[in-house]
Amino acid sequence: MTDAATRLREAAGALASVWIEPPVLQPANLYLELTGEDIRARAYMLAGDDDAALCLRPDMTAPAVREALKRNDWSAAFGLAYDGLVFRRQTDSAKESEFRQIGAEVFAPVAEIAAREADITIAALDACRTLGVEPRMRLGDVAVFEAIVDACALPESWARRVKRAFARPGGLATVLREAAAPPAPEESILGEALAALPDDRAEAVVEELLADARIVLVGGRTVADIASRLREKGRAMHAPRADAAALDLIAEATAIEAAPDDAFAQLRAVAARPAAKNTAALIAAVEGASARWDAVKRDSAPDATFSAGFGRGLAYYDGFVFELEAPQLGVRASLGGGGRYDGLLQRIASSQGGGFAQAASWGAAGFAMRPARLAEAAR
Repeated sequence: MTDAATRLREAAGALASVWIEPPVLQPANLYLELTGEDIRARAYMLAGDDDAALCLRPDMTAPAVREALKRNDWSAAFGLAYDGLVFRRQTDSAKESEFRQIGAEVFAPVAEIAAREADITIAALDACRTLGVEPRMRLGDVAVFEAIVDACALPESWARRVKRAFARPGGLATVLREAAAPPAPEESILGEALAALPDDRAEAVVEELLADARIVLVGGRTVADIASRLREKGRAMHAPRADAAALDLIAEATAIEAAPDDAFAQLRAVAARPAAKNTAALIAAVEGASARWDAVKRDSAPDATFSAGFGRGLAYYDGFVFELEAPQLGVRASLGGGGRYDGLLQRIASSQGGGFAQAASWGAAGFAMRPARLAEAAR
């Protein structure tokens, strides 16, 4: 075992006493539901029994959540650690399609998990430092982003679309452009037609269109989901327009990327702007992110930036996020990262049962690191 793997296993073990080995084959619909059809280009998809879609696990977090729901009675906080291979299709030959991840996931009541966020970040950071690697840290917080959107008091339909777009690469910029200059009516003819129909009839029309096109849905969005999205787009044609100043504020705030204390100061200034209407939640989210950063930097502040527009690869996170990078590795700079994902816990719990009643008031956060890249950075 390499020194990097040893240090990472020690860091994971300090947060979680139970080690797990989730199955390599995972239900593909789990990832399709969480991240949409884009995952097909990134995951190794397989056919399972009874035509159930499977995939080689593209990460360890979602499988760890599934294991947590099987193993625990949710009577006290707990953690699960892991060390295993994950698999992702790559278009860049310099990046790995199969690589080892070591990490830990912590599950606790919401108030308690909030107090553990800095500990999780520090555990991953310290594992790097014990090998002489001082990584660059990128920080973000989905809660801060959503509070920015809420502060701008967009019409409800646009607020939903903006928040949903955050998880897609380039999605936020696209939706902000659409909100500022709505598409021509002919671009939403189907949506407008479906918006005029009852729910069941709209779903039937979409089902007929898919059948005519010979499109078979395997996991991912259901017919009801597709119909709902199309109807929302149709209704948006006649919905109140988003205020231009509010859209500019969202674009400006999410473009902020600076040393954390500077970024928080800029976000506080954003909250004082006239276009920001409901700022209490935004200020609270910024202060929460600031307090977390104060805890992380208490011993020795890393080279870090904070951006409200920063998210991580698979769109699981709904709270703080972080990524550790070794710039000298170029396109392979990412050593790993983690964050908070209460929503992922709730979605998986509701879909597979087992512990949902208890898990509904719980939160989850963790980190996953790549020992091979960390070892390379330490050379």
